[in-house]
Amino acid sequence: TINKDNSIFLIEFISFCKKFNNYNLTVIGKNGFDANGVNWKGKLKHDLLINELTDHKKFNFSLVGYRATSQNNKYAAPNKLLESLACGLPVIGHAENQYVVDLISEYECGLIVNFENLDSFVIDISQEQYEKLIKGANNAADRLCLSNAVLDTPLRCD
Repeated sequence: TINKDNSIFLIEFISFCKKFNNYNLTVIGKNGFDANGVNWKGKLKHDLLINELTDHKKFNFSLVGYRATSQNNKYAAPNKLLESLACGLPVIGHAENQYVVDLISEYECGLIVNFENLDSFVIDISQEQYEKLIKGANNAADRLCLSNAVLDTPLRCD
């Protein structure tokens, strides 16, 4: 569920993105709110969500900006993180969420950002670096056996 009061740094990220001319921000989830420059997809069925996330022409990163205020967000892996990795989509994770930081660091599958200080954040990576992040996301999916659990495909790991 997405709303102004939940645990995702969405408002801050929308404000950050508006500083640039060439961004596309798509939000998938129910309970959207008005924000210029945001493509609200609404809630999607799981199979449609997975189809969207696997289209790397539409999306370059998945925002995993959970505040570590609830036990679930602090000690568990939110579905968005695992679904993104299972689809080979690199993530942008919040520096204050240790689980997300550890996963991104171990598999080199995304960027770590302090969402409370987005002014210092710049995505400036080469195509080669981006492809390395995709490879890291795929490696994380394989090592964590995410394809079977998230994508309902045959198990790819031992």
